[in-house]
Amino acid sequence: MEVFVTVMNAINDIIWHPVMCVFLMCAAVWFTVRLRGIQVRRFKDMVKCLTEKGDNKKDTGLSAFQAFATTVGGRVGTGNIAGTATAIFMGGPGALFWMWITAILGASTGIVECILGQAYKTRNLGELTGGPAFYMSNGFKNKKVGRILAVLFCIAVFIGPGFLLPAMQTQTAATAIKGAFGIPFIVVGIGMVLIVGVVTMGGIKRIGQVAEVLAPIMCGIYFLITIAIFVMNYKEIPGMFGSIFASAFGKDAIFGGIVGSAVAWGIKRGFFSNDAGNGMSPLISATTDTSHPVKQGLMGAFEVFADTIVVCSMTGLVVIVTGYWNSGLQGSELTLTAFESGMGSVARALIA
Repeated sequence: MEVFVTVMNAINDIIWHPVMCVFLMCAAVWFTVRLRGIQVRRFKDMVKCLTEKGDNKKDTGLSAFQAFATTVGGRVGTGNIAGTATAIFMGGPGALFWMWITAILGASTGIVECILGQAYKTRNLGELTGGPAFYMSNGFKNKKVGRILAVLFCIAVFIGPGFLLPAMQTQTAATAIKGAFGIPFIVVGIGMVLIVGVVTMGGIKRIGQVAEVLAPIMCGIYFLITIAIFVMNYKEIPGMFGSIFASAFGKDAIFGGIVGSAVAWGIKRGFFSNDAGNGMSPLISATTDTSHPVKQGLMGAFEVFADTIVVCSMTGLVVIVTGYWNSGLQGSELTLTAFESGMGSVARALIA
């Protein structure tokens, strides 16, 4: 086990090395400039595309809303509940501000990768499919380089989302459920395997159908609990925003020494939460039957906004407004404790 932890820590240090974060941020800035801030200019069109009906007569693809719900449902979890709390614990309240900046700029990356996912999608066994491996192997002029990159991406997806990410998501969920209900980890794990198995065996259509029901309910409950806690702590709201901006720019002497950590953790957890640039979103975007690739690209940006600007903000603001951000707790336990302090064990149970 020690060897496994050592190897995972080494891989984590490589993946989340400052160079990688700088590269992702530079790419986001470049796309934002080249596309003239399309993620802000076309925000109204994003909302319009969300309700657009499919254009696939064979009805084998997802609708725009189903794809949106699927990707948001996949993102809302470890990155939002545990990741945001960890960023604030390590970098202070200002980390949340830099997560916002990461989302606003990273939305342009989401647009580009989702457009490519749509442009190079294909039909496999009667279902629409695509993603980075497809547009890498077919989009590069040098086909050899494209195929090599596609193979490397497939290997990364097989190891990461195939094994490591589900384990991390399950661990976070199991920790939250055990803390709320006392259910053992093994029982939660077996239950999740059975539920996920039943859903995934129905193919991408069933995944989309389940997600379009559960994702709005999940986010809606989270939103209502957050609003209730804000109402109960309304006197602390001005100070909450003051600490966020003071920490983000080091204006207060208390936060002066951690402004670098605020930037670093905000950017790292921002990209980890919203998936902008890691190639996961195009996998789902390619399965939609939208009438034009750019429309799905706009949905990719909207997904980033919904994940970070909305859901991550709810977590971060509650952790800060309740004063638990410097309690010594971190991860999902910090989030659950902050919500529990406002609405008791009911909040912990609902979030779990």
